[in-house]
Formats: sequence, C-alpha cells, structure tokens
Amino acid sequence: MLTACSASVERIASGGIDKFHSQLNDESYKEIYAQADTEFQHSVSEADFIQRLREVRQKHGSASQNYFPKRTIFQQLIGGWQFGFNQPEEKTTMEVFSTYEHGVAIERFEWTVKDGQAKLVDYKYRGEVLALKAKPPQ
Repeated sequence: MLTACSASVERIASGGIDKFHSQLNDESYKEIYAQADTEFQHSVSEADFIQRLREVRQKHGSASQNYFPKRTIFQQLIGGWQFGFNQPEEKTTMEVFSTYEHGVAIERFEWTVKDGQAKLVDYKYRGEVLALKAKPPQ
C-alpha cells in the first residue's frame, strides 16, 4: 500500500514538473508563483522569483518535457485532521536532469501533494551542467 501511494505521489510530482516547464516556456511566471504552496510564497517574493525564472529562461532557453530523475531525495507522509476528516498530504523532493534548449540543468523540486495536486514548496536550479552546443575554437 505504501509503495502504491509513493508511486502515485511521484507520478503527481512528475506531472508538476511537466506543468512547471510548460509554464516556464510560456513565460507564465506569475501563474507558477500563484499556484505554489503558501510555504513557498512566504519564503520568496513574487518579484524575486520571477526574476530568477527570467534569468533561467534567458540563459538556457526553452525547457523540453524530457527530464531524467536523478533521485527522489525525501518523501514524507503528513497526516492532519481538518473539519473532522483525515486529509493526509505528502511532501516529496525530486532532483532531475532537465533538458533545455542550450544545455542540461539539475533542478530540485520540493512538492506538497494533496488531493491529487502538486504544489511547489521549493525550487533550486543549477544550469552549468552540460552544454549541448559546441563552443567554437578560439
């Protein structure tokens, strides 16, 4: 049962990564921020987050929907009682190699998954991993 739940959480979180990349490509930065978990919104201002995403997009171009899981770092089931109903949520942190127009980046996503929805809790980006285009000789 726990394995099925964990697989489901990873599938939902992976869908969150797909949606994040699609919105990044559309430059829908405000929507990414608005859809994020309130924990995320309290940790970074909308203006700072949008600036960070603009830099990623400008430097590395469009993200493809191709990414390769590096690892699922952490997964935790959090149970809570609200309005008399048990509404558990899970947190998962995933590190992935993501393919961008101008290279491959390591991205780290932390998600809260509840009621079939993934909400961004944290996002880290390292873009200097591998350049796909050869540099001309000097």
